[in-house]
Amino acid sequence: MRYVALVALLTGGVVSHEPAPSLGLARLESADVVFTFRVADGYHVQANPAAAEFLVPTSLRLRTACGVKAGPPVYPAPLSFRLEGADQDLAVWNGRFQVAVPLRVGRFAPRGECLLHGTLAYQACDLQRCLAPTSLEVVLPIRIR
Repeated sequence: MRYVALVALLTGGVVSHEPAPSLGLARLESADVVFTFRVADGYHVQANPAAAEFLVPTSLRLRTACGVKAGPPVYPAPLSFRLEGADQDLAVWNGRFQVAVPLRVGRFAPRGECLLHGTLAYQACDLQRCLAPTSLEVVLPIRIR
């Protein structure tokens, strides 16, 4: 299990993103898109909201592009996790988790292919330490009809 976590660290991070298929939307159409992430074995990330103010919550932000606007993300329910010796549970995600984001295409969005870019900011921890906060870029291909 430690080997898998080490490989994840050496190959770009503890969290990976499962690419979403291209999404087709018409002008003035709305849809929820689900982003799927995977946390390397042996690690967890802080949920949103985090259990304490000093912890870094995981957050997904999408940039507006091509007339497509993203609404506030809908985060999954957290899992409770207690570090050995701690007196309070943490709110975390581990393994596979999904974040839904509502999208709305504007009236004057240009027809054609578009890439919506975003960032998942997170802080990963294992049973002994937390890594420095980092981020993961995500891309969602959209076809505007």
